[in-house]
Amino acid sequence: MGNFIDNVRTRAWWKNALSLLFCALVVVNVCVIFSLSTETGEQSANRSEGVADIVAGVIVDGYDEMESAEQQVHVDIIHVPLRQLAHFSLFACLGALTTLLNYSLGFKKWYFTILIPTVFGLANAIFDELHQNFSAGRVADVTDVLTDMAGVLVAVAIINLIAILIRRYSKNRSDTV
Repeated sequence: MGNFIDNVRTRAWWKNALSLLFCALVVVNVCVIFSLSTETGEQSANRSEGVADIVAGVIVDGYDEMESAEQQVHVDIIHVPLRQLAHFSLFACLGALTTLLNYSLGFKKWYFTILIPTVFGLANAIFDELHQNFSAGRVADVTDVLTDMAGVLVAVAIINLIAILIRRYSKNRSDTV
């Protein structure tokens, strides 16, 4: 009997620790999103052009031997999709972490695992873009909100599909035992 109680306590401890971890990761993710939107337009452009330069150096043959103007052409081509990928990725993390937080708290209804993460992601996307209006050289962009929401929705869908598969697998295993 003592082993069973110890297992229950340990499982409860891990569940609480996991919930706290997901909560902390959601907060960190939101802080990263908003700290990036406090950058000025010049700082933001320099950051993404720097990353685009690194990516171009990896994917473009002979990039390091090119003239500076030719390198800039490749950086300009990569720059915009890379920024969109950054938006998508940051908000996909937010959607995944919010969904995992709700699951770790024991919420399994659709409005906890789909609606709340989606609305939370949308609110953050809108506030992030509005926040950029207060940074020099930055403006709010509806396409960024749409890209952010695509990231949230894809992540929420993937996490929920994995959860459905786990439940089906667990149910099938328990039925055969």
